[in-house]
Amino acid sequence: MTATTRNIIEELRRAATEQGAGEAVRTIAGPALETWMRALDGKDADPERLDDLATLMTARLSIRDAALIAAVEPKLDTATVIDMAARPHASNNKTLLTETLKAAFDDPHIRPDETRLARAVREACAMADRARKHGGPVAQPYALAAYLAWWDGDGKAATLAAIAALDDDPETSLAIMVAAVAASGRYPAYLR
Repeated sequence: MTATTRNIIEELRRAATEQGAGEAVRTIAGPALETWMRALDGKDADPERLDDLATLMTARLSIRDAALIAAVEPKLDTATVIDMAARPHASNNKTLLTETLKAAFDDPHIRPDETRLARAVREACAMADRARKHGGPVAQPYALAAYLAWWDGDGKAATLAAIAALDDDPETSLAIMVAAVAASGRYPAYLR
């Protein structure tokens, strides 16, 4: 782990002790998620903030899941995405996450914003690549890239990203799931 990686994780832990976990995520991960949203919208995004996001999603999976749902559902605003990361067990956030993903998987009329999705895959891979270069954690950013590539119908890219995630952490459940569904040929309804 790099000094920067350790610093942001320590910052998150310290803030969680002082403010509680949800407020800590809002305070520490909020700026990184705002930057992610800017990147998804095709705006300039600070790579250092995105690198923070890669590290933070490893510390809290709710941060990764918020980044994922932001890429899949372009109608979500930044405040909602941050709230989903900060309060993943709140009933409204659980419902929003599960219903959005289920509807998009099952309903052939729900199509992703392909430009946004392509940006998300590129950014997630770039975050993971930079983390690998600097000795940081890569499993969750690669798992995010794997899921988003799968969602985009690119089984090869999804599988490669899943393998990269599993190479870093063989217990990365999102990467395991993506590898399994891509291998079985199952994709969201709009692709069937």
